[in-house]
Amino acid sequence: MCGIFGIAVFGTWTDSPKFLNTGQLRILVKKLLELNTMRGSDAAGLAVVDASWENINIIKRPVPGKYLITSSLFEEFAETHIVPSNIQVILGHTRSKTLGSQYNNKNNHPVVYENMVSVHNGYVNSHEKIFHNISSERKAEVDSEAVSALLNQATKNDLSLDTVPNENIYDTNLRLQRNNKKFASILEEFTGSVTALAISADIKNKLMLMRKGNEVAIGWLPDHNIAIFSSVAAHIREACKVINVPVYELKVQEIENNTFSIFSLEVPNKITKTLPPKPIVKFELKDSRNRD
Repeated sequence: MCGIFGIAVFGTWTDSPKFLNTGQLRILVKKLLELNTMRGSDAAGLAVVDASWENINIIKRPVPGKYLITSSLFEEFAETHIVPSNIQVILGHTRSKTLGSQYNNKNNHPVVYENMVSVHNGYVNSHEKIFHNISSERKAEVDSEAVSALLNQATKNDLSLDTVPNENIYDTNLRLQRNNKKFASILEEFTGSVTALAISADIKNKLMLMRKGNEVAIGWLPDHNIAIFSSVAAHIREACKVINVPVYELKVQEIENNTFSIFSLEVPNKITKTLPPKPIVKFELKDSRNRD
């Protein structure tokens, strides 16, 4: 069991009537790392995507998240990269190790494969088969590397996400729907429990969310144009409470199981007080947790 979380900005910070200041954002990130330490204490890490989508900056170390946030290394990273005016996405992870030593930092999350970066909770039973099928070389030992590798392969070859229009899949053209069916069939190669958040330097302004098994929740702040994801719904509420977000402003719900979604972050999303951000692509996945 690991902990994953994410913070996504829809549009820019200044597009919203309210926006978190630097201190609030850093406290929010620290609190989410601290809370998720209960789910994994072997390693912790962050990936921060800047607003230009030109840089994905990563920090990860073989220490519990609650210790990482007290280090001078983290403070230096935060000073440089956790700056509201220049952030689009933050992905976070606290690791309870499966395959691969935490002292080989390639096994820790966020896991990078070419330009795909992901944080994963669960265990990919089919990781060896995936690498065999895509004929790609492993760079780490951890099973989670298969998440970044397969998503990287699928998005390059079967779905031009960078040209996906900013509207719901059911209103898009036949080409996109056909590609999504092909994309969904590729994702069926994942067996086991695969709950993940992912971004790619090749696919600007898109956030991918997959849930097959382990829980993940989304919280949204309509007046801030941001969404917060976490393995535990209560962690979202507790973290927002620490930064003095009124409870009535925050809405939280569980992500539906066996689904894959893609959110566009290019423009302010139509987030309401009752409805979460709407993915531009969403489709169901077969439950394959018990398959070999």
